[in-house]
Amino acid sequence: MTSISSAAMSRLSEGIPKEIASTAWAFSKLAIEDRPLLAAIAASALSLIRESDAQCFSNLAWAFATLVVQPGPLLESIAAESLAKISSFDAQELANSVWAFARLNFVNKPLSEAISASSMARLSDFVMQNLTNTAWAFAPLGFRNKPLMDSISSELLRRNSEFIPQELANMAWSCAKIGLLDHTFRNALLVARVHFAGEFITQDLSNSGWACATL
Repeated sequence: MTSISSAAMSRLSEGIPKEIASTAWAFSKLAIEDRPLLAAIAASALSLIRESDAQCFSNLAWAFATLVVQPGPLLESIAAESLAKISSFDAQELANSVWAFARLNFVNKPLSEAISASSMARLSDFVMQNLTNTAWAFAPLGFRNKPLMDSISSELLRRNSEFIPQELANMAWSCAKIGLLDHTFRNALLVARVHFAGEFITQDLSNSGWACATL
């Protein structure tokens, strides 16, 4: 892995934002926590932040969040540039970004509001995991947006044939954590807990049960 890291380090000087972000993404996907390389990636990405796009921002944030490595001032810059370019984010980029900020415990209310508004406008483009990850992310960030959570709940109910136990449990936990749980979704969750009883892992049962009892 040392030779791979060295080769990756040498490429950073080429100054291509997408390659820098892709390098971070690849190492996080492989669960390789190379601190010197990550520090170099953060520094290089920061110097090119104005030239980067939505995919770069979301890949960088997701990579550092996956490894749970704080990237220093880069995160603040990603947030500022993401806010300015939020209209160019697609569904995957929106979901990955807010998930990453939550994972790194980075709170930025203007960005949360912008991601929320952009997400509501394109929820039909979100896959199930994007929907539940977005809901989950706003819970630890302490961001309450009832229209968004209600809209996500409605979208999940519309696709009830795609229900996956863990995603259901995560959605319920997220809504309950911030005190927002649509009653129609709550009733559907109670039915789903019975239907998927054999598929829920202990954590899923615990999270969904807690959510239903809380609200």
